[in-house]
Amino acid sequence: ADDDDDDEEDEVRKYHLRQKQQQQQQHTRERELWQLDELNFEFEALTRIKELTECVEDALEAEFVLNVIEALQNDVFFVSPILQNVMRFIGDDIKFMCVLRQSCSDAQKCVAILNTIDRFTQDDSILPTVWRLVTATQGNQTLVEQILVDTDNLDPQPAAVVSMDMVVTVLSSILAGFGGEIRAALRVFTVLVQHWNRREHDHNAYMYDRIQQVLRMVYDEQRKSGGGDDTIDAQQMVQYAVMCPLVCPSELRTFWRQHRHANDVERINRLGALQIKYEQYELFLGRYLLYCPFKTKRVAADIDKNAADESKLQQQNEVEFYDEDDVDGDAGDADDDDDDRTALLFEFVIDIDNVSQSQSQTASNQFRKQLRIKKCLCVKNKHTLEYEPEHYYEEDALMFDWDVVRYTKHEKVLRLHNTQCRWIPNLKHANKIHPMANYQIEFNPEDLHNELRGYLVLLPDADGKLSFIHDLFGQWNRSNKRAANANKYVEAIHKISERPFL
Repeated sequence: ADDDDDDEEDEVRKYHLRQKQQQQQQHTRERELWQLDELNFEFEALTRIKELTECVEDALEAEFVLNVIEALQNDVFFVSPILQNVMRFIGDDIKFMCVLRQSCSDAQKCVAILNTIDRFTQDDSILPTVWRLVTATQGNQTLVEQILVDTDNLDPQPAAVVSMDMVVTVLSSILAGFGGEIRAALRVFTVLVQHWNRREHDHNAYMYDRIQQVLRMVYDEQRKSGGGDDTIDAQQMVQYAVMCPLVCPSELRTFWRQHRHANDVERINRLGALQIKYEQYELFLGRYLLYCPFKTKRVAADIDKNAADESKLQQQNEVEFYDEDDVDGDAGDADDDDDDRTALLFEFVIDIDNVSQSQSQTASNQFRKQLRIKKCLCVKNKHTLEYEPEHYYEEDALMFDWDVVRYTKHEKVLRLHNTQCRWIPNLKHANKIHPMANYQIEFNPEDLHNELRGYLVLLPDADGKLSFIHDLFGQWNRSNKRAANANKYVEAIHKISERPFL
């Protein structure tokens, strides 16, 4: 039994010795492999450096290589094949960027390589935009070069605005370069738009955005129609959009569906007539104001700020109207008493609103000519002597439709609800318009602001009566019968009837 126990202990001891020897051998092999890998790594790194050295021809190229290696955290293995491909194209920026895009799939590292070039990082450099064009065109060197030719290297003239003819030309080249593929053309055109907006400070942003909307509309229409000989043409729609900037893309879609079989001359004539109609509307859009001044006084109140509630604060900030006989000596001296420090402002806003239809109906937009009439309490600024809005009565604004009744060279008449009014561009002949003949209008021919304004004269009916008081202000007339300051509203309406001029 003792002999058997000794044999088992010997076997265990031998087993542990064999395991230890195998582990030592394994560690030795791994160490040898690591040493071999380190040698291979060093050899490979030296080989890459040697290859880079062979492709460098002068000190400037050597400096560029070192800057790129440093920018990419000394990753020689990643940098070497890329630089070997692009080094021979230094000086040809477009070719350099196209080859760089093909050699490096990491966009961030491509930008890091480009940032080592001084010309790329200058404030007025166009190279960042060229790189975005190379990316958007998927490395199409021919198309990028054509875009630069059409746009005079993205900078036609210093401080000049890009012409719409240039935009149409370059967009035609982009569409031709992609074989009419609108989505790809949109990517490239968006890069150009971003560059132009930065350069022009959004001078043509409306037209650029309009062209992009037209391209999206054409893409959607082509996708729905499935192609064909009479499919909508993107280049032609862009030309129409530039020629008629007031015709919205949804209207161009409807126009195309209705007149797709007409010839180009007939289409241009119809769109031109629609553009002229909208230009007439555009002339009248804006805010027309009429001030009705009154003498005013402030309400004095001592209110504990900690215990003040909302109603008391509102009462403290109110401006009360008062009559001339109520002028108090504390309100100011005699000169201040004669000032009209408060006015009731009537504001007419003539606009064309975009009224979108519900999703259950057609997706196109509708435009409605709307007149919005609002009242505003204004207080005169003591320094500028001009009335400044203090409170708009938005809750009782009035909404009506408007339209152009007559548009000639010498006479332009609008219809606001059921009231006709005469639009005039200046005050030269205002006194010749009835009922303004009996009202003296101060006119300074040297005032340049006079030529930048528009004026509305509310006209009487055919029987000579001024019915606009009931036609436009009927709702206010009924609600102000029970108002506390109804007498001042009535006085303001009376002034409008005496001088219906905005």
